[in-house]
Amino acid sequence: MGVAKNLSTFATKGAEGEVDPDLARLIGEAYRARKPILAICISPAILALALANVGAGANLTIGSDAGTAQAIESLGCTHEECAVDSFVATRIRASSPRPLTCWDRARKGLPRGLKRASKRSCGGSARP
Repeated sequence: MGVAKNLSTFATKGAEGEVDPDLARLIGEAYRARKPILAICISPAILALALANVGAGANLTIGSDAGTAQAIESLGCTHEECAVDSFVATRIRASSPRPLTCWDRARKGLPRGLKRASKRSCGGSARP
């Protein structure tokens, strides 16, 4: 939860939190320039906070944490569960592979999911 504590107040305030101003500016600029955005672990929730500030939404994943998924949806984004070896992508090119959690690190599919998501974010043809 480092990014949720260090680059936002999401860890303590949830959907009412704020994003670090520099990070919010960077995400807003990337969104407006239609640049790919790749979010892993808890960062899809931070991405949802930042996108809400520019009036945008995205289809994101946080795994199966119902509370965080609800926070993402309350910010104008949609949440989609996906397997560890897959990812979620939207037309605005914001994508998030399934979150990296302590129990997932040893799973063989995680590196494949991250590789596929990063290939897609960089303009490749990987499919979720």
